[in-house]
Amino acid sequence: STRTIPAENFSQLRAVYEKYPEAPTVRETYRQALAAREDWEALEKLLTSSGGEMPEDDRLLLGQVFVKSGKYQQAVHTLQPIVDQNPGHFDANRLIAYSHFHLDRLTEAGTALDRVWEPIVAKKSFDEMTLRGLIYLREGDHVKAIEVLEAAYEIKPDHIATNNALSRAYARIGDNERAELHRKMTVEGQNKAVAEQFRGSQNVRNAMELEAAWKAKDHSRVIQLARQMLTAAKPEQALVLHQYIYESSKALGDEAGAQRALDDAQR
Repeated sequence: STRTIPAENFSQLRAVYEKYPEAPTVRETYRQALAAREDWEALEKLLTSSGGEMPEDDRLLLGQVFVKSGKYQQAVHTLQPIVDQNPGHFDANRLIAYSHFHLDRLTEAGTALDRVWEPIVAKKSFDEMTLRGLIYLREGDHVKAIEVLEAAYEIKPDHIATNNALSRAYARIGDNERAELHRKMTVEGQNKAVAEQFRGSQNVRNAMELEAAWKAKDHSRVIQLARQMLTAAKPEQALVLHQYIYESSKALGDEAGAQRALDDAQR
């Protein structure tokens, strides 16, 4: 995963891109690395640096960058040509809807979601379903809001935004029992999110310590940290961690440990 590229390696990749900015493979690798690092400012600069007609995938990514950066009007301006060409484009409409919602343009946000409502339901896209429910709620259509939000709730019962919106919607129609139920579920979800965020911050600290141990050639510590991080690692992260274990085991002369790491990485 490009997210796991150490800072020194990323610097090398950036230097290569700066030397060969027109090389398609180099540009694409650099683009993926910036997206993985969530470096929206650099990614915006990259995507807007080339002249001429912007390819659709670059335009879509730039729209996403603008949404992530809170530049909602620029997102709409960037994404609208995609929808003009293809009114049923799922991701473009989804991002446009979020942008209009944050600009307090509820009608336009609802229209964008309605254009792709069938695939939203088919894909069980609870985030977009919750957004549609929020739009109905802010428009005062509480019955329709509850209908859509309940459908999202069935897909993901612990979704914080869905439970929060349902609590508010039920309170508006005087159903205090259900409003309180979803309020409690909102609080539980928030507490769980805080706990997960703490674990995530711990992983960041472990990753930094892992990189420092690797540079210091403290291979025993590298293996220890990598094994700790494997318990919560995603598949792409696990591959990198197994590689650390393999290289460190080899450096320590532990051929059996190196082979185990190699076998684990290939599972």
